[in-house]
Amino acid sequence: MVAVLTAASTVIAGAAWGMRALPQDSPPVRALEFVVASHQLGSAGRRCLDQPITTYQPTDPSGNQNLDPELVDIPPEKAIFAAYTDPAAQPRIVRMSIDHKSGHAVAWVYLDQPDGEEFHIITLIAATGVQIQLRLPSRTIFICDAHLSQWIILNDEKVPIV
Repeated sequence: MVAVLTAASTVIAGAAWGMRALPQDSPPVRALEFVVASHQLGSAGRRCLDQPITTYQPTDPSGNQNLDPELVDIPPEKAIFAAYTDPAAQPRIVRMSIDHKSGHAVAWVYLDQPDGEEFHIITLIAATGVQIQLRLPSRTIFICDAHLSQWIILNDEKVPIV
């Protein structure tokens, strides 16, 4: 068992050393990115690599089935609900999008106001998270952000409803 692991480590280290000049999107580098992402995130590793943006409806009765707990620890909509505590202006989030390459999220939100409904686009950023990286001898390649939480609202823009 030890010999197999040592041999595998030697092959990976040798491959990594030889890849210092390969472009990031080359098959050998992508394969190593997959190994690292899968090791650190399990089945969410492939999603992190192939689908870096997660879009879902927080009010979906199915329970946010597109929100992977390995990629997001605390959903960003919780920060929006915490910011709008007035019962008269409860947010209705129609769409949420999380970018795992930047740690940002965008929400499309309707707010009920006394003078009618308002539409807002809210941008958030995760204050905490884990960067998944491939470390090669000559460079470090960023793969994605995971375990995102502690969301902070960066911008809340009111958009006219036409």
